[in-house]
Amino acid sequence: MMKRLLSFISRCLMVLVNLLADTNDDPGWHSAETKYDSTGTTSNHSFSVHFLERFSRALGGKSFVPIAKEQLSAYWDAPEWEKRHAAPFALAQIAKGCSKQVMIKDLEQPVKKVLNCLQDPHPRVRWAACCAIDRLSTVYHPDFQEQYHNQVVPALAATMDHVHPRVQNGKQMVQQEALYALSRITESAKEYFRTYYDTVMPQLKAFLRNADLTSDLILRARAIECMSCVGSAVGREKFREDAEQVIKVIMISLQGIQTKGDDSPTEYLLRACAAICDCLGQDFLPYIHKVMPFYSMCST
Repeated sequence: MMKRLLSFISRCLMVLVNLLADTNDDPGWHSAETKYDSTGTTSNHSFSVHFLERFSRALGGKSFVPIAKEQLSAYWDAPEWEKRHAAPFALAQIAKGCSKQVMIKDLEQPVKKVLNCLQDPHPRVRWAACCAIDRLSTVYHPDFQEQYHNQVVPALAATMDHVHPRVQNGKQMVQQEALYALSRITESAKEYFRTYYDTVMPQLKAFLRNADLTSDLILRARAIECMSCVGSAVGREKFREDAEQVIKVIMISLQGIQTKGDDSPTEYLLRACAAICDCLGQDFLPYIHKVMPFYSMCST
């Protein structure tokens, strides 16, 4: 019944997008230490983020998408950064709620708008655009990648040239995300990553040696997990020699976790062990007696 009340849907959507634009440019956001720091986000914004998805899911794409396009058209190029910030956020939530079959056919113009936001002078707008691309890539995989990768990848690469305090190299938040991204790339590239192994693996080993990781066990564990992903991608023959060093670091790290009583990095280390075991096969047997006690301890 509600799907027929187009004017009512339009008014509701207008209210939700206006609430989404209720964001403050708090200085704390620009120096956040974690990616989950949402300083400056109001309760109105948070409400709208959650409700937009539910609203679009309930109405479906056929009646909702045309109205959403019309409502958002005034936000993409608005002089207020808050409105430009709201537009890609709204698109991401609507995409999550609407049918893939409906949305994927009508994404060309919204994608262009999102890519334009990647060059916006305000960093929070660029960040919102990145979040939108992340959501579109996830929800509409693999169609989104097949249709738009030639546009999206260069635009993202250009965005990385922007310098902002929140993404300076020294921050552990950035290092963790870089390790996570590299892990995902190796999982996708698989054997094609062999070309880059001799460049990447020494860098990862140097990172473990030189970085001050004693205060951040999670960062250390994620670096180790990343090394295991790289090794798994290239295969046993290429990884065998480095695998022994990685396993030794894992054992030392697990012992350190026991000593400090902080088990938060354990999942990363155990995943790394499992990946290395799968990669090495029979060659992993000499390490079984060292690894299994930790698995047994974690299962109790």
